[in-house]
Amino acid sequence: MPNKIRFVPAGSDKVWFKNLQKAREEKGYTQVKLAMEAEVSQQSITYYESGTRVPSLDVAQRLAKVLGCSIDYLIGNDNSMIENYYRLSDKDKDAIQMVIDGLSNKN
Repeated sequence: MPNKIRFVPAGSDKVWFKNLQKAREEKGYTQVKLAMEAEVSQQSITYYESGTRVPSLDVAQRLAKVLGCSIDYLIGNDNSMIENYYRLSDKDKDAIQMVIDGLSNKN
């Protein structure tokens, strides 16, 4: 079994834990919902948000993807979410989805 690469946010660990929780709450997810979407245990999310444990790089990437942000945002190197998709109106979300679907069909 290959070794897992550990994600270690140097010097910004407190920002990581705060930003993870903030991003989760902004998306309207509970810890359980985030855990299900990122395919980790709810207990792991609790550990990550409390600073008890640090996720592997793979898990950090999945969390960022599910939350619609970058790892840079989570560790405090980027002060804004990459996408503020969740604050858009349903009409705008539908328009974005139509563009994505159209691009997907071209491939």
